Amino acid sequence: MYSLKMSVGALVTLVVALLAVTELQAAPALPSSAGTIERTLPGQQGITAPPPAAEDIVAPTPVKESARPTNGRKITVSRFIVEGNTKLTEDEIAQFLGAAEGKALTLAEIYELADRLGAAYRDKGYRLATVTVPPQKISDGEIRLEVTEGVLESVQVTQTNRFSETFIRKQLDQLEDGEVLSLEAMEREMLLLNDIPGLSARSVIKPGTAYGTSVVEIDAGEKIYDGYLSSNNYGREDVGEWRLEGGVSLNNPLGIGDRLSFDFMHTQADLLNYYAFNYSLPVTKAGTRLAFSYSEAEFEVALDSAIKAAFSGGQLEGVTRSARIQLSHPLVRSRDRNILLGVGLLHKDANSEDEASLTQPHAFDREDTINLLDLSVVMSQVHADRSISNVAAVFWTNFRKRRNDPFAVDDAGAPASGGDRNRLRGKLRIDANHLRSFYWDSSLFLRAAGVLAVDALPESEKFGIGGPADVRGFPTSEVRGDQGYSLTAELRRPFKDVLGQDLLARAFFDVGKVYRKDRLPLVERTQSLSSLGFGVSLSPFKRLQVDLNMAFPTNGHKASDGSHSSRYWASLSTQF
Repeated sequence: MYSLKMSVGALVTLVVALLAVTELQAAPALPSSAGTIERTLPGQQGITAPPPAAEDIVAPTPVKESARPTNGRKITVSRFIVEGNTKLTEDEIAQFLGAAEGKALTLAEIYELADRLGAAYRDKGYRLATVTVPPQKISDGEIRLEVTEGVLESVQVTQTNRFSETFIRKQLDQLEDGEVLSLEAMEREMLLLNDIPGLSARSVIKPGTAYGTSVVEIDAGEKIYDGYLSSNNYGREDVGEWRLEGGVSLNNPLGIGDRLSFDFMHTQADLLNYYAFNYSLPVTKAGTRLAFSYSEAEFEVALDSAIKAAFSGGQLEGVTRSARIQLSHPLVRSRDRNILLGVGLLHKDANSEDEASLTQPHAFDREDTINLLDLSVVMSQVHADRSISNVAAVFWTNFRKRRNDPFAVDDAGAPASGGDRNRLRGKLRIDANHLRSFYWDSSLFLRAAGVLAVDALPESEKFGIGGPADVRGFPTSEVRGDQGYSLTAELRRPFKDVLGQDLLARAFFDVGKVYRKDRLPLVERTQSLSSLGFGVSLSPFKRLQVDLNMAFPTNGHKASDGSHSSRYWASLSTQF
């Protein structure tokens, strides 16, 4: 029995290899697999945008320098006495005042030292702090400096219908009445507050009732639901090139800052139907969230006529399912720098049914299941020149080493993708991009993405290139492998009032490569793609976004859908 299963599995593997080679002879490409289809689903295309910034924190006008006395009379300073300080150490104060002690200074020079010490407070985030030279009678050369650090008197909240004043105030646990107000801490608190789904908040700092105190007013707004709808041709031809995508989210349904969302996708000819549910809720006031998600995609592959001839009476259909739980935490949250950490557990299974064989019709079921642990980090940085960098890295593993037999088969006699398809010792994906100003009012966008793997990957986990997210001159997930990379350089330039519209024009060059770890007969271990093109984005109406790209292959790879010249990508979307 084992030898029969081995021979059938080897035969199927050899046929797959032969069909892959015929691609070089313009023969029909193999139909999309469950793993290929998975990469076309929403949320599979790469790095997400950095977290949004909160509304401005409106603070009092920055402290101006004290008026300089014009009296040039000098005073020999024996020492400075700093009153009201709680946030700077003696060593930090000595850095500004120590060198001046024992010297003869004018009043203007003493006021300048007070201003420099006040700037030191503000550099540490205490931007409401002031240092003054109070009226005093100087004896023995001792000079008193008075620090007003800026104490928080109270936080006043304008509540909304679904977010109570108590809920909002609890989120601002780092802003304590009677404590010195740090705008750095306040910035983090406001950003985390605005990260809560459906909540938008703006803060205003006003003088308190007592001298040196401040009142923070929080003006909160809410959005009960939000959603999107999009039509595009981002799919693969054999599972529906044109598709309709959409989703709706209910914010704060239980009044705890949670979010419930539903997403769907439907392709032409009813070949692919996808839906996903997601629920997340906060678990700490520091921004930690727990998320649960489930998605399912049912597909039917429209087989090419030549493929049907090879697989007489063939029909390929199946379903993929995914369930995930993830815990995320914002380690750093600020306007200029963000670091988000995550850990999750993922379960995926795919079932494919093929009603054909090489010689006669027969039922053939293949089910792949994999469980993975994932560790992730997402970072964003706004640099001093206002350029922006984003980096996302995810590592997946289930600590299981694969078998080193590419011709191994499962109980159904099908190729087992190198042994057990639930074995993945390690897979690392890194996705980075950088956007900066360029010449002539243009900007330059650079992106690099890649995957490294310890062993050959299961079918569902392979890395693919091609499509609107990377090498745009080829179909989505045109080639796949165990390792690989994609690189993009894109020049962007906005144009104002073109035919009554503002538009963003772009020119781009994409390149990518995949590597296969297994050595299969007559199958190339590496494949490369490259293309260049141009595109535009515009909003002809409020909330309506149009995105068009035209790309041209620049290497000799023959596309699986038979198109070897130009390719266009189109998207029409709206948000509400």
